[in-house]
Amino acid sequence: MDQKDLAPREIIQQQLAKVVQIEANLLRTVDGFKDISPQIFRSIRRDLNQWHDQLPPWMHLNALVKSCELPKGTRRTVFLVHLFYLSAHILVARLAHGNQGTSPPRYEIDEVRTAAADGVLAARTASRILQLKLDEQTIYQRCWLCE
Repeated sequence: MDQKDLAPREIIQQQLAKVVQIEANLLRTVDGFKDISPQIFRSIRRDLNQWHDQLPPWMHLNALVKSCELPKGTRRTVFLVHLFYLSAHILVARLAHGNQGTSPPRYEIDEVRTAAADGVLAARTASRILQLKLDEQTIYQRCWLCE
């Protein structure tokens, strides 16, 4: 079935499943290796970038920020999908930092340096999304200890 024949909710579910699968593969991969090679960093980043590049235009962050055409609940869910994607980039960056055996770390390998830079950008973007959601009052602040 072609994506244009699917409802936004179904597309969002498919994309969420895909990005979670990439993250699960990432965790399985790093669990199996003590040192992570530049090829593994390249492969992980390629999978994440391919996922992002094939998103429908209405699911891209720029479209979500510039347009209010989507219902509030749908928009909030798409932001959540992006937080999963960004968390995978942050995890890759943490692996890049942890893969450096020196203190301070040296990022001599392009793939490691790029992964670390992507992680910083991902963390900033996630922060902006959360701030936007706080401003829209769509994040509810509750203390889990108080319930």
